[in-house]
This record gives sequence, structure tokens and C-alpha cells, in this order.
Amino acid sequence: MNDNILLKNKYLVEYNKLISSMDFGSINGIALNNSNVSSYLVDKNRDTRMISFDNINNAYIKMEDKYFDLFNNLVNVKKDISSCNKYNSVLESELFNEDINEKLITNLISSVNKKIPLMNRYLDLKMKYLNIDNPRMYDINLSMVDITDKYEIDKAMPIINKALYILG
Repeated sequence: MNDNILLKNKYLVEYNKLISSMDFGSINGIALNNSNVSSYLVDKNRDTRMISFDNINNAYIKMEDKYFDLFNNLVNVKKDISSCNKYNSVLESELFNEDINEKLITNLISSVNKKIPLMNRYLDLKMKYLNIDNPRMYDINLSMVDITDKYEIDKAMPIINKALYILG
């Protein structure tokens, strides 16, 4: 059992090292990395978004065998740990560890699946609003508004508090 936990931790460390060492190439002479890539994926210039997306995708494709092996090993270890602890499944074990009711997750999955048509409709409307005729994955995160306002913290706090008031 302890060996399985050590193996699980080993695989998680390997995964984190793999993620942090990814080479996403560069765009306009600037190296893409985990810290800056998100800004290129939401850039107004579609070519910039496309190149960034393709670079990231290609980097993952190059490493897909390593990711598969790590994922497969991790799942097998988690299955062994779950079995040793007399759980019916890895899901049951993971949810118990996080103190989450399994019904909550199954209801969440069901609710999300029911709302997929609404999400598709939203994305269609968003692409129409943004005048994108043939949307691709790299267009999904494009903002519909251009926010350029900057606020000092003392001016921003009342605005933030007002916006969050409805949440309690």
C-alpha cells in the first residue's frame, strides 16, 4: 500500500516536471511558456491565436506517449490503492478523500450534459457577434469586450464589492 502511494506521488511529480518543461516554441521572437501563453491565446489577432494554439497542441502531441504512460500508470496505481482500501472505484476513493458526495458529481455531470446545447448556442452567437465565420478552438477564448480601464485599488474595491454583493 505504501509503495503504491509512493508510486502515485512519483508519477504526479513526473507529470508536473513534464508540464513545466514543455517547449511551446515561440511567436514573434518571444518564447511561449506556461506563464505567458494564455495572453497569446486571447490575442485579438487571429493568426497569433492560431500559431500559439498550434504550437501548444504540437508540443503536447510530441509528448503524447509520455503523457499516456504517466496517465495509465497513475490510473493503475489509483485502482490498486482504491482496491486495497475496499472502495468500489477510483472515483469513490477520490471523492471520499476530498469529502465530496458521489451524487453531487453525478448530478453535476448530468446537469452539464443537459446544458451542452445551450453552450453550443452561446458559442454560435459569440462567433457571430465577433464576425468569425469558421470558428476554431483558438477562437473560443476571445473576449467579446475590450476592457482597457485601469483603477487604483482604493477606487476598484467599491466596484468589486458591488459586483460581488449578489453572491453574499
